[in-house]
Amino acid sequence: MNINNKCPKCSGEFEEGYVPSQAVNSSLMIKQSWFSNLTVVGRGLINTKISGPQPILIRTFRCKNCGYLENYAQ
Repeated sequence: MNINNKCPKCSGEFEEGYVPSQAVNSSLMIKQSWFSNLTVVGRGLINTKISGPQPILIRTFRCKNCGYLENYAQ
């Protein structure tokens, strides 16, 4: 995947990082993922089951100048 390293808002430089989607405790962070045709059964963290295709990791880039975030599903 070829990603432009310049911000579309201010032309600043992007740096790659991630936005954790869930923190079980302060030492464990899980990266966000994208799912197509997702089925969620139950409510809450304990009873939730997810079925469907494999998740796609989301890469997140932040502009060092203005803070704009841009996400890409690999």
